[in-house]
Amino acid sequence: MEQWIGFEYGPLRIEDVEGNTVRCMDNNLYILNKTEFTVLLRLMTCYGRAVSRELLLCGLSSEHHLRVAICRLRQFLESHFGNSLSIDGRRSFGYKLSLRSSDFIPNEDLARVR
Repeated sequence: MEQWIGFEYGPLRIEDVEGNTVRCMDNNLYILNKTEFTVLLRLMTCYGRAVSRELLLCGLSSEHHLRVAICRLRQFLESHFGNSLSIDGRRSFGYKLSLRSSDFIPNEDLARVR
């Protein structure tokens, strides 16, 4: 799991996989619960592409837990990034982590493993 430490997507960086910790561009650390962290990591590793609901559900106990995690992650992202980073639903498919600000252009330089 150490391979994910330092993984970045836009303004988010994985700091500690065991501790479910992410760092935001404000340089503060935030601890997410295990479900939220797992869902966020899966969305981040797809570099802005839609992720199927089935993939996001792997290892989770129910669809309800996924919906709750998405809701909480949306609140977290909105409170820290406004509308520049959000989770968008893809009807009948899954979800996508979207960068909307010109400050965060999704490319291989911003989404990379160090």
